[in-house]
Amino acid sequence: MKQKRTQVYFEQETRKKLDHLARLKGTSMAEVVRDFVDEGLRNEKIISDASGLMELVKLAEKEAWGGPIDLAERHNDYFIEAFKEEPSEI
Repeated sequence: MKQKRTQVYFEQETRKKLDHLARLKGTSMAEVVRDFVDEGLRNEKIISDASGLMELVKLAEKEAWGGPIDLAERHNDYFIEAFKEEPSEI
C-alpha cells in the first residue's frame, strides 16, 4: 500500500493519549492514527450504506403507510418484502 505523508495537529491531551496507546501496542503513533482513521471510514461507509433504509421511509410516507406494530422487531423482513415487490422504487 502506497502511503502519502500527511501532517495533522492534535490537542496536547489527545497527543499524549495516542503516544500512550502506541507504547502499549508496541507500535508507532502514526500506525495508531491510521488504524483509527481506517475504522472511522469503515463506520462512515456503514452509515452511508443505510441510505436504502431512508428510501424505504420515503416510500412509507408516500404511501401513507402507518406500518405494523412489530416494525421495530421485523424491519429487515419488511424491507426485503418491499424490495421484492418494487425494487426500482427502493
